[in-house]
Amino acid sequence: MTKVNLLRFILLAMFASLTACSTTQPPIPVMANPQPTAVYVPEPVIVAPAPTPAPPIYVAPDYTTLEGHSSYTTPVPVEPVEVQEMGPVIGE
Repeated sequence: MTKVNLLRFILLAMFASLTACSTTQPPIPVMANPQPTAVYVPEPVIVAPAPTPAPPIYVAPDYTTLEGHSSYTTPVPVEPVEVQEMGPVIGE
């Protein structure tokens, strides 16, 4: 194919595509007076700042009521013991 034939083919393809577009698309509708659109403007919202929370109050736990603590006492039943079976008492 020569350059002239290639150029003629490209021009024919462009002409055919432009002709097809102009015949298939509907014309643009013309409006005499377009209706104005309503614009919604929201009212300003006043946001109050959130109150600052109070600092937490630390309450120390009471460890004196725990089992095994020195100030925690429970009555323990004691059985009597025969002292005579223990042997002689050694003085100091």
